[in-house]
Amino acid sequence: MKLCFQNSSGEECVIANVASTDEACNKIKEFSYERDYHIPYVRICKHDDIYVFDIGSHTEQFLLHLND
Repeated sequence: MKLCFQNSSGEECVIANVASTDEACNKIKEFSYERDYHIPYVRICKHDDIYVFDIGSHTEQFLLHLND
């Protein structure tokens, strides 16, 4: 599975290849910590073959592509 960060312009950047959603959550925490962003909450929604991780930002999110 491919974990991507989607910025406010809608551009995706690959963060990591992961084997599980737990590993994806850990990578999201690491990525956010390195950028001094405190995650106030996490909401996960599934759309087709993609998990969308809402981390409290109005413009940025993480996407977990299940088929990649």
